Amino acid sequence: MRADAAPPHASALMFEQPKTPAAVLLDALNSGGFRASKPAPIQPPREPLGSIPKPPKPTPPKTDLGSIPKKPVKPLNAEGMTGKLQVSKSRGQQESFTVTADDSHTFRIRLTESGYAVVLRWKDAEGKRPERYLCYFSKAEWKKAQRDSLSAFVALVLIKLNERKASGEGDADKLDALASRVRAVGT
Repeated sequence: MRADAAPPHASALMFEQPKTPAAVLLDALNSGGFRASKPAPIQPPREPLGSIPKPPKPTPPKTDLGSIPKKPVKPLNAEGMTGKLQVSKSRGQQESFTVTADDSHTFRIRLTESGYAVVLRWKDAEGKRPERYLCYFSKAEWKKAQRDSLSAFVALVLIKLNERKASGEGDADKLDALASRVRAVGT
């Protein structure tokens, strides 16, 4: 046997080296055997064995306005007024609040040095909105009035107006006219 010739069993030992993934991909691209496949669908995560599946979250009922649910109507008490006084904080530098009694009457409550000034605004026949001072509330009276109903608020304002009239502060006829206007709001 020649020295430069390989032994017969050596051909069996000569085998191809495994191809790298890049080489396999390159061969597939060159031979036209590569096809783009669909991505695998994404599966939701599985619950661990033995766990209790959670019920689906309830969805609000659809209305004719799309996905905006209607707000429930507040129940009325026997007097026809809502339970709690409807107060909105007014914008501005001075701390003030607005209590809407009906379409034409509103009460404005403004913070002053000595307490909360209560003012009545209404729409007159000319379309103007006159504003008249009624009384002062202490901080405790105002906090209590915010938790009460409109009828209790009107009753407190009428008591304060009667105290003003009894003390001789202001014109009695004008105070009576204001009291009758406030009384009409409370009914």
